[in-house]
Amino acid sequence: IGDAAHGMSPNLGQAACVAMTNAVQLAIAAAKTRNLDFALRGWEEKMRPMTDRVQKYSRVYGRVGTQWPKPLLDTRSALVKRFAKSRRVQTAINFAAANYPGGHL
Repeated sequence: IGDAAHGMSPNLGQAACVAMTNAVQLAIAAAKTRNLDFALRGWEEKMRPMTDRVQKYSRVYGRVGTQWPKPLLDTRSALVKRFAKSRRVQTAINFAAANYPGGHL
């Protein structure tokens, strides 16, 4: 349910990772206080940038993958392959997998 829970296009395969990371971080935030509003605000402030970034890259990747004229599809495939080999691009796209929740329950 990761893509559905985050309103994310399913282009990167990271929505489940984001959903689980957010769920763990929310549990940690809620366990630290009895004030649920405070916990939710803190959780949102901490996790929103990561979630927004994954959603943004997913949309961009979807556009790159689908909005090409037919005569340029081979060019698109070559560019995607080239970028996929770049460590810098992979780090930029797959950063959510390195985002570990902090704290203890």
